[in-house]
Amino acid sequence: MNQKPSKIIGALTCKTSIFALSLVALACTCLSFSEYFMYYEDYPELAFRFPSFFEIVFFILNIAPSLLLIFYVKKIFKTPKRVVTIPTIYATIAITPAFSFIVDTIAYDRPIRFILRYFQKELLFGLAIVVSYTLITIFALNGRLKKRWVLLSATVGLIMGLSLIIDVLLSLIQLHEGDIAYLYVFADLSAGIGTVILHLALLLFGLKAKIPAIIHLVNPIKVKSSSPEQELKLLQEKLDLGIITEEEYQAQRAEIINKL
Repeated sequence: MNQKPSKIIGALTCKTSIFALSLVALACTCLSFSEYFMYYEDYPELAFRFPSFFEIVFFILNIAPSLLLIFYVKKIFKTPKRVVTIPTIYATIAITPAFSFIVDTIAYDRPIRFILRYFQKELLFGLAIVVSYTLITIFALNGRLKKRWVLLSATVGLIMGLSLIIDVLLSLIQLHEGDIAYLYVFADLSAGIGTVILHLALLLFGLKAKIPAIIHLVNPIKVKSSSPEQELKLLQEKLDLGIITEEEYQAQRAEIINKL
């Protein structure tokens, strides 16, 4: 017979904290893109402009993780068919630095040698984000997502955000009034704060939520009979995938053993 996947993914604790952090991260990210709509026509006078296609796509990629995490936490964390939302969040974060490089080279017409020379730290952080979040996307898809990988990727994001905040604060200290366009300082500071808060939310989510494998939800585990031995094996697989909690495992295991 076919064993249907559980309708309950598992307890998601700290829902309110994850939701609040994601909401703040979304607000900060939106504020950071204010420079895409305004520019200094005659400093300090600001003028409106409509962002380019690349900038709009880049904006969507940046707000997508916060939006999806908010939606998942509030609406669908108990629905197995929607568990693909979590790998999508991780994949979006992995894609963003690569797309940023495309925007810099194509939309802003910056030579690659210029970026390699003056944006070395940003490139290193971007590469670390791409590698770490690509890995946890793959792990989330096949059910091998471990807390250490979540911790590693979130730490990279936190360091990147803190580094951006420090750079902005140093620029304010070193430059005199009138030497800097404050719109860009505000945007960079908002981006750094948003990055830090988003990765705090993702870190908390990764440590508190249980994400089963996509492949096992699409192709439910099949068993030919309902013998106690096979039921115990299936129960262990559910525990390993995070479909049930340790308490549920022990209770169901006791029921099966009583049948022997």
